[in-house]
Amino acid sequence: MNAEPMLISSILRDPDAVHQVRAICEPSHFADQWCRTVFAAACEIAERGKHPTLEVIAHETGFELEQLYAMQIRVESGSEARQFAELVAGAAGLRGLVEWGYSLAQAATDAEPHRYHDVQGDALTSLLAMSEKLGAGCLTSVKEAIKQAVADAQGALSRRDRGELPLGYTTGIGALDRALGEGGVVPGQMCVVGAAPGTGKTALGLHIYGSTVRQRPGMAHVYATCEMPANRLARRIVAAGSGATMDDLKGQGRSTYDVAAQMAGFTAGGIPGNAEIMDRPGLSVADVLAAVRATRAKHQKPVGVVVVDHLHEMRHPRGETGEERIRHTVTALRNLARNENVALVLLAQLNRKRGETKRPQMGHLRGAGAIEEAAHQVLLLYREFREDEREHDGDERRLEAIVAKNRDGGGGGLVAIDFDGARQRMKGWDE
Repeated sequence: MNAEPMLISSILRDPDAVHQVRAICEPSHFADQWCRTVFAAACEIAERGKHPTLEVIAHETGFELEQLYAMQIRVESGSEARQFAELVAGAAGLRGLVEWGYSLAQAATDAEPHRYHDVQGDALTSLLAMSEKLGAGCLTSVKEAIKQAVADAQGALSRRDRGELPLGYTTGIGALDRALGEGGVVPGQMCVVGAAPGTGKTALGLHIYGSTVRQRPGMAHVYATCEMPANRLARRIVAAGSGATMDDLKGQGRSTYDVAAQMAGFTAGGIPGNAEIMDRPGLSVADVLAAVRATRAKHQKPVGVVVVDHLHEMRHPRGETGEERIRHTVTALRNLARNENVALVLLAQLNRKRGETKRPQMGHLRGAGAIEEAAHQVLLLYREFREDEREHDGDERRLEAIVAKNRDGGGGGLVAIDFDGARQRMKGWDE
C-alpha cells in the first residue's frame, strides 16, 4: 500500500508531523510490519517528549540508518502527513470491514436456521464497534488542536522574521496578498473568483498561477480549463510574459520583427517546467483530481496551486435544481483542496445584466448560497462600463477585487488592480 510508506517518509522528513497524525491512526492500522514498527517507535519517542529523528528511530528500532534515509527521501516535506494518515486509517477500516464480512458469511453458513437472529445480532454489534473505532480516528482533542495552532502561529512569525516565504502562495499583487491574509491563497483552502464575462477573471487566474509557478519552483502547479484550449491559454501567458499584445500574437499588431524579438526574450528567460494545463470541455471534479495526482506523479513534487476555469462550464452531477448541482461540485472541490493540500482557485460567473453599474455582491454569483457556504475566500471583480457600450468609463485599466468573504480574516476589503488587458498583465494600482 503506497500511503503507509509515504506517511513514514513524511514523518522521517518532518519529525513534528507525528504530532498531527497520532490522533488519526495508530500502529495497528499498518499492514506492513516494517512501517508499523517505525510508526510505533516515532509515537513512543514523541510521547516521551523527544524528537523522533532518523538517528533516534534507528536506535530504538535497530534498523539501519541508510534504510531509514532511503525511505525519508520519498517526499520533500511532511506537509501531506495528515492526508496519508487518513488514507492509512481508512484502509485499515476497510480491511476490518472485509474481515468482518467474511466472518459473518462463514458464521451464517455454519449456523443452524434457528440461530440466524443471533448471527444478525452479533453482526450489528460488531459493525457498531467498528464504526466507533473509525469515528475515533477523526477526533482531535482540543488540547492537541490548540498546540498545533500555537505551533502554526510561531512558525508564521519565524518565517516572517527570517524573511522566508509565508504559508500562502502569492497572487502576484501585494495588496491582494495582504487582503487575503497569510500571503495569498492558502493550501488546503478554496478561493472563488467571481466576475462577469470579459471582466478579467481568467487573466487574474493566470496571474495567480504564473506568480506561484515562479515563487514556488519546488512545487508543481495545474491550470484546469473547460473554456479554452491549451494553446489559446498559452497565448495569454506569452503576452503577459513577453509584453507583446494579444493583437500582436494574432498577427494583427506591430511588425513581425518587433514581436518576434519580444517572444525570443521571453523564451530565453526560461519557460518553467513545473506547470501543467488540462483543457477539457465539460471538466468534472474527477478530472481535476486526476490532473492533480497525475501532475504530482509526473513531477515527483507536491502540487501547490490549482486554478479551475470555470465553475459554470463544468460538468455537474445530477440534482433536482441548478443550485443543488453546483452545491455538489463546489463542496467536492473544497474537499479536494483539503484532501490534496492544494490552494484551489475556482473561477465563476456572475449574474449581471448588461450595463449594470453597481458593484457586485455575493448574491450575484450563480449558485451564490452553495458557493458562499463552501468557499474559504470569495473575490468579486468589478470594472466600470457605460450603459450602452462595452467601453470603460473613467480609469479604463482599473479593476477592483472586492473581498466578499474571508473565513479567516473577515471581508469587505477592496483592492484596486492595474489591469493591462491588451497584454494580460496585472499589478497593484499603486505599484
